[in-house]
Order: sequence, then structure tokens, then C-alpha cells
Amino acid sequence: SNLSPDNKKPINPDAALVEYLKEKSDPIVYEEIKMMVREGEDSPLHRIIARMEALPAHAVIPIHKNGLLGFLALGERHERSIFDQDLLGVLIVLCNKSALAIENAMYYEESQKNWAEMARDSRLKTMGSMGTGIAHQVRNRLNAISAQCMLLEDLLDSFDPETATREDCYKLKDECKKILAQIFKI
Repeated sequence: SNLSPDNKKPINPDAALVEYLKEKSDPIVYEEIKMMVREGEDSPLHRIIARMEALPAHAVIPIHKNGLLGFLALGERHERSIFDQDLLGVLIVLCNKSALAIENAMYYEESQKNWAEMARDSRLKTMGSMGTGIAHQVRNRLNAISAQCMLLEDLLDSFDPETATREDCYKLKDECKKILAQIFKI
């Protein structure tokens, strides 16, 4: 029987098979582990055998890189031949290459996340600088307007309509226009 997509069953990370693979870096061959178990004895090996039968897997090869990343579960070989050391050696190399690919993918995802955070931080910093610059410019304009309004107020306070001549009124009007022109120019 071979492993098929229909045969997928979730494996608990605390399961005996996973714990065994975390501790050992060697492949597990069903026939070999079955010979290690005595009938009637309660050991984690019984649970490992039960899980391998449920998969069904005749060999399980851990994928290690700074800890267990996963494992490769292999079904029965064609013509029911055994998993010899040469074949297991090739599969271990394959799993080591897989571990490197998984580690690279994890690094890539992490670096993409870090890059996105740095880009976001940079945008926020730029927006903060722009906000500070805009606030400074607005404050400068408001100070200039305030100063011009104070000039206008002083000019109006010094104007006495009772004693003013027509020429004084025109001068006041011209001065007000100049001050307003300055305000609108700001």
C-alpha cells in the first residue's frame, strides 16, 4: 500500500513518533523497529509502530536543521524490497537538502516580513518629517499674518476720523491695501 493524498492524517506534535524523531536523527524502518518490540511490553515503540501502520509508512526519515522541521514518510517499496542502507543514505541526503530548502524559505519569509516592517517604519518616519516641516511652514505664515494684523491694528488705532482729512483716509486705505497684500502674499 502506498501513501496517497487521501491518506493524510494529522500528527500531534507530542506524538511518540514525533518525539522519537526529535531525539534521534536516524531513519525509522518499520521492519527493524517491529523486531525491537516485545509482545505485551508497553513502550513508546508500540505507539510509533501504530502510527506508522496508520500512515501507512514503512520508513520515516526525519528532516533536521536546528531541530525537527518535518519528516518524510515512505510507503511500501515496489516488489516489497527492503529499505537498505544505501537507499536510506540517499534519502537522508534528500531530506538534508529539503531541510536547507525549508530553512531558506523560512529565512526568505522572515526577511520579507522584516523588509515590510522597515519600509513601513521608513514611510512613517518620512510622514512625520513632512508633518513637522508643514507645521513649521504654517506656523511661520501665521506669525507673519499676525504681525501684519498688528500693524493694521496700530494703523487703525492711530487714525482719528474726527480730525482726518480726505487725504488721510486715502493714505489709510492705501496702507491697509499694502498690509492685506502682504498677508495674501504670505
